[in-house]
Amino acid sequence: MIVYGTRGREIKGPVVNDITCPNCGKTEHSLFGIMRYFHVFWIPTVPTSRKAGAVCHHCNAAVMGEDMSENTAQRIKGMVFNMKNTLPMFTGLILLLCLAGFALWGAQESSKQKQAYLAAPQTGDIYAVNLQQFFPDVDTDGYKYGALKVAETTPEKISFMVGNTAYNKISGVNKAIRKGKANRKDYFGDAVVEFSAEELTVLNNKGAIRNVFRD
Repeated sequence: MIVYGTRGREIKGPVVNDITCPNCGKTEHSLFGIMRYFHVFWIPTVPTSRKAGAVCHHCNAAVMGEDMSENTAQRIKGMVFNMKNTLPMFTGLILLLCLAGFALWGAQESSKQKQAYLAAPQTGDIYAVNLQQFFPDVDTDGYKYGALKVAETTPEKISFMVGNTAYNKISGVNKAIRKGKANRKDYFGDAVVEFSAEELTVLNNKGAIRNVFRD
């Protein structure tokens, strides 16, 4: 569920002495602005409107919108909605974009590493795979993800031992491998299956090979 909508926030500005209060005639005012913005999960993303205002120090009367001239409103906006005052509102968005960029970079690096491992397989490599795509004749009963461990490599073929445990999500395979469960002697069976480099390329292109781990 995505929570989104619009909200508003008051931004305080400086004190000026050149705006005449229509109520009492005094000139000392504190400037402020109301910025409305679109948010996602309450994180401000895009400003939707900006209104400038001023509060008289003498009588506390507020002037904003149509109560002031266009030139005054624009001048106040420039003094209130500056980088120093508005940037802190969007630090959450900046952080989110940085995290998204880092995640994208990490995914690209992981993909490069996987391709490098596939191009030069080594004994002991462990593949996190979609078993249903590797073995279409086997009924996985919803548990279609598992691990294959490279037992031997030759120019013509690659031999794998098949993991004894299947998972309903690829994250289960990745977690088992990262936590060292796949290093147990009983994790893989003794039977060996063979695939040519061409067959593995086709399977990888179909998304059957999700990750490759190497010690």
